[in-house]
Amino acid sequence: MASEGADAASEAAAPYAVFHSAAVSVKSEVTDGMEVAASVRFLQHSLRLKLTLEPSEMEPLFSGAAWAGTTLWPASILLCEHLVLGFATGIFAEGQKMLELGAGLGAPGFCASLLGADVVLTEQDQLVRLLEENAACNFSGDSAPRVRCLDWSADAAASLAAEVLEKPEVGWDVVLASDVVYEPLYGDSWKLLSDCLEALLLNTSTVALLTAERRTGDNIDSFLDRLEGAGIAHRVLRKEAGDKLLLFELRSAKPRCLAEQEREEAQETSPR
Repeated sequence: MASEGADAASEAAAPYAVFHSAAVSVKSEVTDGMEVAASVRFLQHSLRLKLTLEPSEMEPLFSGAAWAGTTLWPASILLCEHLVLGFATGIFAEGQKMLELGAGLGAPGFCASLLGADVVLTEQDQLVRLLEENAACNFSGDSAPRVRCLDWSADAAASLAAEVLEKPEVGWDVVLASDVVYEPLYGDSWKLLSDCLEALLLNTSTVALLTAERRTGDNIDSFLDRLEGAGIAHRVLRKEAGDKLLLFELRSAKPRCLAEQEREEAQETSPR
């Protein structure tokens, strides 16, 4: 099993999907031969994202898959570029409520925040501190986007909306996620992600934007099939890096009232 995990980590880290953005530039900061930070620049904005953790955090982090959240992946840059171009062309607007799932270093969510969106970035518990540190380094005072711990589930998504949104029944305008489905590394957590997205996309006006790097055995197709079975349609908006990098748009194909009814019925019939 350890060998399988090492192979998955090796493939996930292999930079075979190369994406050079025309709108977003990235520069690595290296100290003593180790990449310690990444600078992300777009328009008049810049972000410095710390990549390293405290020594006490390293062992538990690298015993699982959370280490992937300390890397700035090409899929994340693709999502940043889509946001930059989308704000410039009116697809997105200042003040929109945006939620990032599995934010990792936070590049897309921070990018959206600098462009004027009202953003909440979420991660698993092991990575929240690094995400908060990057938020504090790039924003000040009330301008800082909110950071929350979120385990993927329908109930957790509903609880978060109730906590941070003035009108949780209306929901989010945009949900963001990048490189969050890769079964050899993350296991079948894509099933939990699917449940979470089903709850977040109850409103047909809410759109989810998900970027993914295709890798052997990633099981993204099963993830999309599960979403379709829940009434969430998808379409590919962009393909890059020889079709290895994809940008998906996800939307509920059901009226909100029907989606809520089906969710309530499923909860009532599920084993306790």
